[in-house]
Amino acid sequence: MIKKIYILILIFITSCANLNTTFSTSPFVPLISNLFVGGESIELSDEYISNQPYSFVRADFGQGPNVILVLQKIENGFYTWTSEYQEKITTYNGKIVKTQGLIQNVEILNPSKFKYFSNSNNYTGEFNTLLKDPRAFIEQQFAISMIEQTETLLFEEKIYIEPLNQRYSNFYWLDGKTGQAVKTKQKIHPNLPTIRLDFIYKY
Repeated sequence: MIKKIYILILIFITSCANLNTTFSTSPFVPLISNLFVGGESIELSDEYISNQPYSFVRADFGQGPNVILVLQKIENGFYTWTSEYQEKITTYNGKIVKTQGLIQNVEILNPSKFKYFSNSNNYTGEFNTLLKDPRAFIEQQFAISMIEQTETLLFEEKIYIEPLNQRYSNFYWLDGKTGQAVKTKQKIHPNLPTIRLDFIYKY
């Protein structure tokens, strides 16, 4: 048992070292392999939205054009969105908790810990997060609080990754009537830019 724990610790330390060297010294590349810099961005006009038969998200990956991912399924509150090239993003209450087919992928192993509301309006905890490119396990400490309340509710999620000494904030805009996420800005990987998601629901 002790030997297994020792091996896991070595893997974790090596993975963190790889994170600090591989990503911090490499130029940024688009998160989606089929995303080309200089392409045309998609405007969410009333006409464009009305022409779409399914719920979708418009994803801005920080460089190049934005991408449309269509809602593929809903299962126990987890929404899976798929692009035309089969990249997948899974969200839970608007938070990206798993990705597939991106250049860097991530999976939160305890995603149901993410929630907006608590009795104190200040919810804290820890996400167990698996980074897959390179592979590493990290713990993300979080604190969520509502910072604006109008017709749209705005929440801030403060993230702290102690082994990498990184702090950043994610933001979530919720419809005040339905409680559904309408827009988010979030980092899914320590050394990648912020991803913006605009949610369009079709009923």
